Amino acid sequence: MPEVTRDHFSGNTRNAERFLGGGRETIKKGLHELESGLICFDAYSSRGNKRFEDKDPKLKELIRAIAERKTLADPSLKSRLIYTKITAKGLSEVLQKEYGYRPRIFRAIIHSELY
Repeated sequence: MPEVTRDHFSGNTRNAERFLGGGRETIKKGLHELESGLICFDAYSSRGNKRFEDKDPKLKELIRAIAERKTLADPSLKSRLIYTKITAKGLSEVLQKEYGYRPRIFRAIIHSELY
């Protein structure tokens, strides 16, 4: 796209954006890469929300500890499977009542840790 912008739009990023689509900043970045010969990297992977384990390292251990209290072995002892008798909603309630966590701990996060 930077070559097309340079050759057909005289380097005008606004016209290239209008006719080709894409963002003007992306086209500017491409033109800069074309002129300098260097590839410009951005910090795309560092954007967005951090994983909950990074925000609160103790939470993962706490979820496992609470789940351990509600874990049972197969009653017939025919398999090695273990069963956890707590739901994500129940675990969220325990974290709120006993440990003072706010309801910001989403059930999906807890569910991914349990299962």
